[in-house]
Amino acid sequence: MPINEVLQIEGRFWDIWWVPLEDNVYLHYAVDVTKFKKMEEELYRLATTDSSLNIFNRRYFIQELEKEMERAKRAGCNFSVIMMDIDHFKDVNDRFGHNAGDLVLKIMTETIRNRIRKIDVLARWGGEEFIILLPETDVESAAKLAEDLRKKVNELDIPEVGRITASFGVACYRQDDTVDSLVKRADDMMYEAKTMGRNCVRYSSLQSPQ
Repeated sequence: MPINEVLQIEGRFWDIWWVPLEDNVYLHYAVDVTKFKKMEEELYRLATTDSSLNIFNRRYFIQELEKEMERAKRAGCNFSVIMMDIDHFKDVNDRFGHNAGDLVLKIMTETIRNRIRKIDVLARWGGEEFIILLPETDVESAAKLAEDLRKKVNELDIPEVGRITASFGVACYRQDDTVDSLVKRADDMMYEAKTMGRNCVRYSSLQSPQ
């Protein structure tokens, strides 16, 4: 039975085969597939990231959220989601131009990325909305993180734009949740923050039903 594997050796990828000819005698050959492997990696990157901000996109986030929900069901652990939206972002684009708006998004991204853990998943949900998956995090701890992020955003002084604010909604996983129900709950909390005057954090303290 031929044996095949792809190995990375000194920065290059090789498709390697061992073909048995007789007892303890094998025909061995290798093909340099670096070009194709790099193309595959680039296609994967394009499919899973928001190229303008170099963070994950909605599709990838949903995949990771589904995995985390399965893990939570098996292990009985908890996790939370933070949804955030830049306040009055349309005004930034209208007053200062889209280049300034892009700068706000990039600085916002770096501010979040520098605060969260490596195991957390940050993604652009759409437009000026971001979403964060926080494994092994209860809703109170997630709300504290959201409040810390809110303060850090509030302290930013962006060139040509000045100060900005953001609104945050937090929701924890429940055993009967679907992807849509969990995201909607975080989104509802975020819009509650908007109606409360923006630049604040709102969360639901309800846990999984027993």
